[in-house]
Amino acid sequence: MATKKKTKRRPLSERTLFVLGLPREMPTNEVIERAAKAGFPLSRERLASIRHQHKARWRSGAIAPVAEPAKNVGAVGALSDDESDFMGLVLGIGYNRAASLLASFRVQYFDALKKGKG
Repeated sequence: MATKKKTKRRPLSERTLFVLGLPREMPTNEVIERAAKAGFPLSRERLASIRHQHKARWRSGAIAPVAEPAKNVGAVGALSDDESDFMGLVLGIGYNRAASLLASFRVQYFDALKKGKG
């Protein structure tokens, strides 16, 4: 009897991970605005599609899949107290939410740099 061939799922895009990192209850307009600030152009239709395709993730409380960490490549060494605190925060809120927050902070940071140099 032939066995069913396993298909590999393609990894989620950064835009999808960004949307999944935000609360499901967040209004559509606010999600689109935050995505634009983070550099992810997003239409209402695309947002609705992402939310529809991944609604089971919100129901189950599951987070989006994350790549396996590198195996001791370029080991950093001991973490400072601030870095340990940061690591604790990331573990507390989840990697995807932390990544989306960092992406939005990055946009704000570079905007502030541009204004300072202008």
